[in-house]
Amino acid sequence: MAGGAEFPAAGHPILMMHSRRLSSRRSAPRSDPTTIPRALWSALANMDWRRENGDRASYSFRAAGDLIAAIRGAGDYLDWYCCGPYATVRADIAGALRAQGWRPEPDPNT
Repeated sequence: MAGGAEFPAAGHPILMMHSRRLSSRRSAPRSDPTTIPRALWSALANMDWRRENGDRASYSFRAAGDLIAAIRGAGDYLDWYCCGPYATVRADIAGALRAQGWRPEPDPNT
C-alpha cells in the first residue's frame, strides 16, 4: 500500500461477500475457491482506490498478493502474485468496495 488507508484483512468486505456466497449455495456445487481472490488481486494490483473521505490505497503486485494471503489466512504473496490481469475490476468486487466507500481510479501509468 502506498500511503493513505489500508483495506483491513479482518472483516474485509470481499471476504464477507465470498463467505455469504458460499453459505447461500449449500446445495449447489462448489465453485473454484480461488476465483474471488484472483479477481480481488486483479482489482488491487496497479489500481488506485479513493475513499469518500479522501483516503487512498494502492497496491503493487506483491502488496496485493500479500493482502490476499492475509485475508485468506494462509500462504504468502507468491501464491497470488500475477494470478490475473492487473488493474481490472470486476463488477462484484467494485460493488463490495463501493459499499465501504471505495472507488477505483485506474493508474494513468498502466
